[in-house]
Amino acid sequence: MRLSDLLLSICLYYWQTKIIDDHRLKSELFVRYKDDIFFTWNHSENELHTFLHKIKETYDDEIHMNIYYGRSIDYLNIYIENRIGQLYTRVYHPRGQPKLILPYVVGHPKMGHRHWFQSALVRAVQLCTHYEDFYRER
Repeated sequence: MRLSDLLLSICLYYWQTKIIDDHRLKSELFVRYKDDIFFTWNHSENELHTFLHKIKETYDDEIHMNIYYGRSIDYLNIYIENRIGQLYTRVYHPRGQPKLILPYVVGHPKMGHRHWFQSALVRAVQLCTHYEDFYRER
């Protein structure tokens, strides 16, 4: 792990504990990968803006936020959607990227290349909510 990644993780740990400790997020989904955060919110849009403004105030201009909200979102190559209160997920393919190309992992040893197909199938099983989505993905 690079030193910059380690320092980022330490700083974000304290920042994310303040978010998680909020009573409105106790029954919500919260995910962080490096400097990307995703969480669900089942309160009003006004409450969300107040909540995020309070966090931004606490940390001055040290934190830059790109806020996206709606019923669906693409996060880390995963398509996540709220379908009438049910969480729906599947593998997300960016526009312009062929679906038949296996993802390349930077820094992955060449000996492990033979496992790409297996890894892609396992990932599809983990991410697809419905069998039909998995069937299309495989």
